[in-house]
Amino acid sequence: MACPVPFFVWFHHRSGSSHLCSLLDSHSYVASWGEFFYRGEAGAKQDLFSRSGKANEAEFLDDFYGYRWDKQGAYLCVENPEPPYVRGVGFKLKYQQADAHPQVMEYLKSQEKMKAIHLVRTNLLSALISAAMIPRLIRKYRRPNLLSGDSPEDVQRTVRLDPSKVRQELEELEGRIERARQSLCDLDTLEITYEELVRDETGTCRAVLKFLRIPHDEELSSRYVKVMPHAISDSLENLQEVAEALEGTRFEKFLDASGVV
Repeated sequence: MACPVPFFVWFHHRSGSSHLCSLLDSHSYVASWGEFFYRGEAGAKQDLFSRSGKANEAEFLDDFYGYRWDKQGAYLCVENPEPPYVRGVGFKLKYQQADAHPQVMEYLKSQEKMKAIHLVRTNLLSALISAAMIPRLIRKYRRPNLLSGDSPEDVQRTVRLDPSKVRQELEELEGRIERARQSLCDLDTLEITYEELVRDETGTCRAVLKFLRIPHDEELSSRYVKVMPHAISDSLENLQEVAEALEGTRFEKFLDASGVV
């Protein structure tokens, strides 16, 4: 593999992956791309891998990591071997995408230099709340996130969760995250949390860049802005119903009003 520092961001839904990848992509030595194996919320007919015409996922990724990217475009490393060049090249891989494309993880694990950034949202309830906003954002913007220049006040930012299903959904997400951790056992991995990224964006990005062996003295910026209010009590319309459903469970702690949504 010609890429000096290949990586991928391993994540579950509403964990801040778009924000993190946008921050990393603003670094002059990093090209951080989106989801190649997902067709998109707005109804695209095929994902980028399918549209590429490559025979299989491994061939697609080998081609992707075989390019040296810069702000003007992509150049094959063998054709343009001289600096300046982007050192770190990566993309986003959601858990479910790896399930649908098992050859992707096989390829990533076979690459000696590959690094995994595992992004987890510690407050699982806030992940469900944020996910409940997606249909509303899709209807208004045809995308699941707000970009710089969009106003969060332009959309209603309180949602309802089904109290009869919320515990099961939290258990499923908890299990999915643990299985995802286990699947990374053979890879050089850094795990960070959404909450760390929100509370200390500079410090968290510095830790990621150090892990990637990329200079970490640049000021980074993101195209994305936060959608939800910071407190769960300000985001959940039926807070009392959900609180009753979670009372006495290990998930009750997520209802702390100071939790970051």
